[in-house]
Amino acid sequence: MQFNYTARTQEGEIQEGTVEAVSREAAIDILQRHNLVILNIAAPAEIPFYVKPVKIFERVGQKETVIFSRALSALFEAKVPLVESLRTLHEQTANPALKDVIFAVAADVEGGTSLSKAMIKHPAVFSHLYVSMIKSGETSGKLEEVLSYLADHLEREYAISSRAKGAMMYPLFILGTFVIVGAAMFIWVIPQLENILRESGGQLPFITLLVLGISVFIRSWIWLILILLAVAGVLFWRWTATYEGRYRWDSIKIRVPVFGPLWQKIYLARFASN
Repeated sequence: MQFNYTARTQEGEIQEGTVEAVSREAAIDILQRHNLVILNIAAPAEIPFYVKPVKIFERVGQKETVIFSRALSALFEAKVPLVESLRTLHEQTANPALKDVIFAVAADVEGGTSLSKAMIKHPAVFSHLYVSMIKSGETSGKLEEVLSYLADHLEREYAISSRAKGAMMYPLFILGTFVIVGAAMFIWVIPQLENILRESGGQLPFITLLVLGISVFIRSWIWLILILLAVAGVLFWRWTATYEGRYRWDSIKIRVPVFGPLWQKIYLARFASN
């Protein structure tokens, strides 16, 4: 069972996060063993994905996951106990989001939960493949080898993703420029042409009237359009963070013209490397 907590560290800093325990008392015991003064602790209520708070700037990047995996692998190879390794990484990590995740994983492991079960609660940081590999290492007794492999695998995947993003930059730049120029024409250029066309007299073609109508609509409802686009963007981002949303979006991506073949090559490269 998960509990949300607010606590104060020995340095006086306020820390918030989640901890896994069988009961509220067990959660308090785990936090106190980390030398935290508990200010508040409660079991969270389940809420829909579209009303959860959005933390745009608090995220764990792929590069940070690579660094964490490499550091954990190095500590494990040095025969440092798992809980102590996680605590060390928690203290050394600067990213607040990753820091909270490492703390929660360390607390769960210290409370008797396996590493794979502790990590599976954080799908935004640890992928299904990552957790499955950790679980296989625990089952086979080769966790040290698995951690080393995962560190190598994530570094290769990060290199592939970086090259893919680099290849997409130019098409995305062209697309973005096209959208900006098109919007500028509808908002500023076409209104100036409208007066000239109407003063010239005569019947305007249907296509011309349609373009003029779109221009008037955009200029009249520009703020509403921007708000709706922002809301749609946030909802889409939240949807793709769910398992079903991510699966459906990946299915769409590999069928998109131009970009689809590139995504297929990326996924095939990842599959082959495993």
